[in-house]
Amino acid sequence: MIKPFNLSKERKNILIIGIALLALGAIYRFYPSAGDFFSASGDIDIKKKSIEKYLQAVSERKQLEKNKNQLNRDLGRMEEKLLTSVTPSLAAVEIQGIINEIAQANNVKVQTMQVLEAKDDKEIGYVAIPVRFSIHSNILQLKEIIYRIESPSRLLIVKELNADIGSRNVPGEIRTTMTVEGIMKGRLKEAEPAKKQDKKT
Repeated sequence: MIKPFNLSKERKNILIIGIALLALGAIYRFYPSAGDFFSASGDIDIKKKSIEKYLQAVSERKQLEKNKNQLNRDLGRMEEKLLTSVTPSLAAVEIQGIINEIAQANNVKVQTMQVLEAKDDKEIGYVAIPVRFSIHSNILQLKEIIYRIESPSRLLIVKELNADIGSRNVPGEIRTTMTVEGIMKGRLKEAEPAKKQDKKT
């Protein structure tokens, strides 16, 4: 007759731990793909995060392209208001013509007209053409002239304005000196290169 095999609590715990270790060893020995499964799960998470970052970058790029296209359209509309002349001298003549036309439309005579030095930004390809002129007018005429110069249909800017009361013999007369600046697309011509020195004989 076989006697019952009694184990102490401590030995039972040791036996359970041993069986568990044997089981894990068997899984690792006979089912190596199990380790690959857990590793693949981690790779999936990494790839998922990478895909999410990629989709976010694509979305941001589309928005940037949209903003760029809008800015290009706005720039095109602004450039339609620039001076149409291709040289600073012709642009200055164009501005003088506009000023004379506006003055005549308001029954005002231009007293003096002076073309100032053109300014090149040297970076974005635009040249500012300033023209200074003086007129004698009343307050309503002056207001209308300024309004017409800075009309939304053209890109002219009143950069400087000095006004003073005119002669006592003409009540309400205002003497005004104004500097108007127009913009043309292009660059100022570079200075002529220095003459080459004669070669030594």
